[in-house]
Amino acid sequence: MHIINIDSLPDTAQLTIAELETSQAKGRRGITRLSGSQIRRLEAAGQFPQSRLIIGTRSRFYVAGEVKKWLAEQASQ
Repeated sequence: MHIINIDSLPDTAQLTIAELETSQAKGRRGITRLSGSQIRRLEAAGQFPQSRLIIGTRSRFYVAGEVKKWLAEQASQ
């Protein structure tokens, strides 16, 4: 299992939801302890950074700097 160290990524790095989510069923440990559906729910409620569309595709990504900031805010609460 490959674990991404978000602190080593530049703030402009693009992260997929698969890299962010933790899934026991898929045996994946992501950057957050949240599932993909939890991330999408928080995003829709404005409580998680907004994903961006890769133009010309249906794929989406998150900006590493925004995710880092969100994680820091969560740790301080």
